[in-house]
Amino acid sequence: MKGNLKVKVFSALFCLSMLAGFCTAHGATLPQTVHAEYWGGAVMVDGETVMVTDFRDASGKVVPRFSYGGTVYIPLPTAGAWLGKNAAWDASSRTVSLSGTDGELPALVPDTPEEELAWEKMKEEGLDVQLDPGISITMDGKTQKLVNAAGVTVYPAVYQNTVYLPLRSIGALLGKEVAYDALPNNGGSMVFLRTPLSPETQAQLENFLTDALPASHRLAALSNPEADQDGAARLTEIEALLEKINGLIPENCSFAGGRFANLKKQTELYQDELAAGLARINAGEAFEAVAQENDGALLSSANFACLHIPQLIQVIQEGITQKLTPEKQAPVTPEDETLQHLAEIWLVDGDYPRNSRGETYGALDLERMLGYAPDLIAAAATNGKEGFVRQEDFMVMPGTVVEIGKSYMIPVYDLEGNVIGEFEMS
Repeated sequence: MKGNLKVKVFSALFCLSMLAGFCTAHGATLPQTVHAEYWGGAVMVDGETVMVTDFRDASGKVVPRFSYGGTVYIPLPTAGAWLGKNAAWDASSRTVSLSGTDGELPALVPDTPEEELAWEKMKEEGLDVQLDPGISITMDGKTQKLVNAAGVTVYPAVYQNTVYLPLRSIGALLGKEVAYDALPNNGGSMVFLRTPLSPETQAQLENFLTDALPASHRLAALSNPEADQDGAARLTEIEALLEKINGLIPENCSFAGGRFANLKKQTELYQDELAAGLARINAGEAFEAVAQENDGALLSSANFACLHIPQLIQVIQEGITQKLTPEKQAPVTPEDETLQHLAEIWLVDGDYPRNSRGETYGALDLERMLGYAPDLIAAAATNGKEGFVRQEDFMVMPGTVVEIGKSYMIPVYDLEGNVIGEFEMS
């Protein structure tokens, strides 16, 4: 009884998948039209935000970024410019070539009012794109394999005659570490591309933290001073801590594209304000008078320094560990876990395996991960045997008339093509 229930559930799931629209063109290498979401997140490369206008097609028009199956895609010209390569697309051979050393973006062409309206609609409704497993990617003559965070093969996409490449793959070709931040509290998302730290830079930054962290902890403690810590003595200690931290900042350190530059700017700003106020107090002016000027600007500056500088140092500390904080990781949904489990069961080197005839086989749900369905789709026959149905038998092709409420049977095969049972389609 338990086995029959399993068969019925398994069969029902496949029928639901079919009715939900899991259909694809014949042949695993043909393009497949899918509905993608407009992706309005931010991209940061070594700490610098990439401008939205940097995502252009070959004519210089700003084009959308989109997300499908958990993968963010960017236009080919942008990818070429980032890589410093000339990006060429050969439609006849369906080949993307990245070569040379002088890749750059085409001149920017502004949107028309009509195009601006189309953008707003696309942001709300998404866009239809073509995933194309048949597109090959070469860089300096070497074929490149594109994979997602799980190491599973992903494919280029085409939208309005512009080829798109997965953002993570471009980061890998750039030699960057790639991290995704879902930013749940801000309602958005970000992708970070970061140059891996060399052992020398890592040691330099750790040496900075050895002395900077205790100073930042002391600053944080001074943000809520006790009564006997008020006054010029407290401001003097804060100013001295800022000077110490500023002196510890490594020279010529490009880590995180300006995080140290930002820290240096902030420490100097607060330090200058405190030094000017302390100079007046040390010259004989009453502390209360100087502190209360401009709505207490001097004390406000001191408190901002005690709160802001430790936060900046914490950000640097997180960057040195090369980890995003756990709450910033993209949430794993039950659907993600199911796909990952299926991938572990079926996929070989990130793709469907093949039988002796060269036909791909596996679970249909993996179409959402790979962008195309296998030739042989895993299914359980009504007699309890597990095998495969052919894609052309299982998919309802355009023009096919199916009577609602009726069912029909299709053959179930083993991997060698022998019929071992029937699968009920309803």
